[in-house]
Amino acid sequence: MKDKKPKNILGFLKNTDERYIAAFTIFVYIMLLIPTIYLGKYNFMKADDFSFGRLPHKAYVETGSYFESLKAGIDVVKESYLTWQGTYSSIYLMSTFPSVANYRFYKLVPAIMIFMITAAAFALSFTLICGVLKNKKRYALIVGSVLSMIMVERMYTVPGA
Repeated sequence: MKDKKPKNILGFLKNTDERYIAAFTIFVYIMLLIPTIYLGKYNFMKADDFSFGRLPHKAYVETGSYFESLKAGIDVVKESYLTWQGTYSSIYLMSTFPSVANYRFYKLVPAIMIFMITAAAFALSFTLICGVLKNKKRYALIVGSVLSMIMVERMYTVPGA
């Protein structure tokens, strides 16, 4: 008898256990993150990073309290609300990142951002697939890792920005 070839590209996965597919997609995502996180050590502050972090850093230096710098971050949001633009939550995050205590901590920003994107993608996939569709967690793991791969690997920075 002649062997039948699958008609579509995913036909070879028909008899594969979803656990293996979930583990594989998570593994690939982690492998793709290694260079991105490694390159984070070359991250440095530029332009508006200094202006957003100015008041929280000043509050931290004067008081030694990270809580005071968080309160100063709210003042930065108030100022931008009255004078500039409407991205208030991101302005708060930009002004209160780890660089408030020491500018060398800015190298942690890529890892923190990747963690936030990954957490959001997995929260969305688990909510939709497990909560709404009442399906298996492994499908949520597959969708969450693929969605995270797409979001993280498709991020880019405009040259000179």
